[in-house]
Amino acid sequence: MSDNVKRILKAIIAVAVLVGLVVTFRSAAGQWKQQQESALQRVADLDRQLNNATSPSERQAASERRRQALAEVPRLGNLRWSLVIGAAFFYAVGLIPGGMVLHQAVRTFGARVRASACVAAQIVGHLGKYIPGKAMVVVIRAGRLSNAGVPILAGSLSVFIETVMMMAVGAALSGFIVLFLPVPRWIAWASIAGGFAAMIPTLPPLMRRLVQRVSKRRPNKEKLSDSQCASGENETLLMQQEWRLFSLAWFWQLAAWLLIGASFACLV
Repeated sequence: MSDNVKRILKAIIAVAVLVGLVVTFRSAAGQWKQQQESALQRVADLDRQLNNATSPSERQAASERRRQALAEVPRLGNLRWSLVIGAAFFYAVGLIPGGMVLHQAVRTFGARVRASACVAAQIVGHLGKYIPGKAMVVVIRAGRLSNAGVPILAGSLSVFIETVMMMAVGAALSGFIVLFLPVPRWIAWASIAGGFAAMIPTLPPLMRRLVQRVSKRRPNKEKLSDSQCASGENETLLMQQEWRLFSLAWFWQLAAWLLIGASFACLV
């Protein structure tokens, strides 16, 4: 692919991301305005109740409800900025674990790249979520990894593995949390079952054939001695790498979900 074609593709992606961000911002602004109008209408209703109150107790109750309603009107002055900053901090830190999973996946496929490059690719890839279809996430991340020296196929598969692992860990974590909520037991056990079902595709034995096809470390029997082929040393090393990816992915993605949960808890 020529440099001119790459520049054109990058420009198209940049424009698509920019359009997606503008559409998202307009949607958020519209929701903010709608909620603000609804809250102000509630205040106006309480004003009428306050004016129609016939006793001191009714007037005091209506006045208290009006005060609370005013505090809930979506305005910049009504925001608790300490919690907003805390939410931003937790969410920003929560973006890093996915990059670490991506780094380990890339290493499993035999590529050597700095962890910082994988984290950067992971974070920049979130811009692709503002484009309908979400496929642009893979394009952006794989493209960034390619610039760092990772083959496109290995980079794309690493992005896919990171995404599947995040969904699997999230499903398992949510199923575990639902188990302690006041819901019917069949819902709780169904959530646990769903979590385990989401985990199955991420098990190393199911990824092994994929790794063997793409990894630069796949066995090269022409260069291995007969004793090495018989002992399966290379296969054992590959299995160790797969289980290492599996365990580290669970560790990092669990940390990511807890941080994202802390972020939303601050906002709520």
